[in-house]
Amino acid sequence: MTGELLFSPTALYFGTALALALGALGFFSRVAVASGHRRSILLLGTLPAVFMAATYVMMGLELLTVTVTGTGGREQSVVRFFAYTGVLAIVVYILRELVHLSNKQFVMLLVPFVALPWFALASWVTTGVGESLMSGGAFLSYIVGAYLLYGPLSRVASRVSGERRLLYVKITHLAVLCWGGLILTSALSEQAAGILDFFVGQLVASYIDLIFMLVFAALVYNNRDLFSSDGKRDQTEETA
Repeated sequence: MTGELLFSPTALYFGTALALALGALGFFSRVAVASGHRRSILLLGTLPAVFMAATYVMMGLELLTVTVTGTGGREQSVVRFFAYTGVLAIVVYILRELVHLSNKQFVMLLVPFVALPWFALASWVTTGVGESLMSGGAFLSYIVGAYLLYGPLSRVASRVSGERRLLYVKITHLAVLCWGGLILTSALSEQAAGILDFFVGQLVASYIDLIFMLVFAALVYNNRDLFSSDGKRDQTEETA
């Protein structure tokens, strides 16, 4: 019996949305005790789960669909790419606040992160050389982003306190592993290599989204004391 008969994609979308919404609600209920800049950071840490919960609802309702090449005319919602853009921008901003990236470093990291989902979307609706170029662009964006996180920006993170540096490493590992998983899932999907059917591909992507959004929110919340309530740099940090 196929996955589609056991569990419909629509049920998967709404189930994932419910899990993300419940997780976000749990974190939101605790944000009220914070104040000032720290509250803003906690709200930002929870927004990715909110974005993706709304995204999965819209996917279940089949909003903003396009015909995906290589799927025999299957219509798929592209709303998740808008959500991913917001999610990745928030991750980069939190890292900026955490290790005090300069504006130039912030933009340098933001560009490949934000470009990645749009290259992936473009690969959905192009064929032949165009599809290969767009897929290559998504992979290159991922490689550049990972290089910056583990290379030049890691050296920036080494200048802050040990707890901040540890949180930077955890968020970096989470983002790189989850996005690597999403890229691999896309590469194995029916519109690419054809190894995973539609349902299995969506199931894997949903699981990765759940892990990414809720673990990210938990990391920000559990380390809330690292973000000063007034948004000023902690004077106790180590300096290079």
